[in-house]
Amino acid sequence: VDVTGCEALFGDPLSIAGNIMKNIMEELDLWCSVGIADNKFLAKMASEMKKPLGITVLWQKDIKEKLWPLKVGDMYGIGKQTERKLLNNAIFTIGDLARSNKESLVKSFGKLGAELHNLANGVDLRPVEPNPRHESKSIGRSTTLPSDITDIDAAKTVIMKLSEEVGIESREY
Repeated sequence: VDVTGCEALFGDPLSIAGNIMKNIMEELDLWCSVGIADNKFLAKMASEMKKPLGITVLWQKDIKEKLWPLKVGDMYGIGKQTERKLLNNAIFTIGDLARSNKESLVKSFGKLGAELHNLANGVDLRPVEPNPRHESKSIGRSTTLPSDITDIDAAKTVIMKLSEEVGIESREY
C-alpha cells in the first residue's frame, strides 16, 4: 500500500501500520507483519524481518546496516538455484551482491543479474498498483495454523478451504 500523502487522514506510516495490524487481528483473528519502506522490495524485505507479528522500518539510507548483513538466500526473489549459483560465485550476503560488479552479474544471470544488483542496492522503481492484474503462471494458497494438526478431518477442512480460494481466483482469471 502506498500511503504517500495520507498522513493528514491516518497519521504517520508507523501509526498506519499499527492500525492495519490491529484491524486485521480484530476482524480476522490473523497475525501479520508490516514493512515500511521507500519502495515495494524494501517493504517486502522489512515485512519478513519481524515475523509473525511485527512492524519493521527499512529506509533506503539504512540498507547497509539492516539489509546487507543478511544471507543472500534471505533476499526476496532469490530461489534455491539462484542462491546456489551466487554462493558458488562467492556472493554470500546481500551486501556482497550489492557490491558486486553489475556487468559480471549480467553475464552470469542475464537480466536477472541487473535486477538483483539493483534490488540489493535498494533500487526498485515498480509502482504500487491498486488491484494489480497480471498473467499468473500459477495460483496457490497457504496458511499458518495456530498449532500443528494431526487429525485427518481437520486437515481436509483446511485443504478444502484453500482449494476453494484457489478455485475462486482461477475463475476470476
